Amino acid sequence: MVPNLCYNKGMPYKNRVKVIGTNTYYHAYARGINKMRIYKENADYIYFLYLLKKYLTKDFKEKKEVYGKEVELPVNGVYGQVELNVYSLMPNHFHLLLLNKEMGGMTNLMRRVLTSYTSYFNSKYQRQGPLIQGNYRVVAIRNTPQLITTGIYIHINSLKDGLVKRVSDYPYCSYKYYWGGKKCRWLVPNKEIKESTDYKNFKRYLKDESVIEYSNTVI
Repeated sequence: MVPNLCYNKGMPYKNRVKVIGTNTYYHAYARGINKMRIYKENADYIYFLYLLKKYLTKDFKEKKEVYGKEVELPVNGVYGQVELNVYSLMPNHFHLLLLNKEMGGMTNLMRRVLTSYTSYFNSKYQRQGPLIQGNYRVVAIRNTPQLITTGIYIHINSLKDGLVKRVSDYPYCSYKYYWGGKKCRWLVPNKEIKESTDYKNFKRYLKDESVIEYSNTVI
């Protein structure tokens, strides 16, 4: 599952090492600088998700006003380079499970999304400087059990942090595309995660040893 690896060494803290491989799954995540909130209201979550949609949708065109007329312009997307499988956006951080299909695919997606979102956030809230603490971090997924555990960990984040009593109640995660009957052009549910998760009893995973152990590697 992790062929063609190359390592960018020299980064100073856990999971900042960028492991770049083709046809490889990665858990990418990041926190706000000084643990500040990076989503302050519903519109912020929606805009971040819009950016994922914008760059991951095939032949996506963005509507803009040019000389008083609304036109549709193509975007510099990454469709075919990287695939989004699972996500959860939390008040001061986010988690994404990505399948990097081509060299540089994940890097291109993260750079474009975070640059655009930081610009949006700083303009909206009249601030300057970086929004993310250091840089986003990544964990390379080595095998199928780790892939399933990662998917579960990302989906239960809202439950773990006490934001909801049921994962299905949290609007800013990919639950609805796995077990809620919703479909999405820019997210591809992973079959192993979908079939191996007890989605009717997510609370049991809060005490699952493999999930707890994995959680300790990304905190």
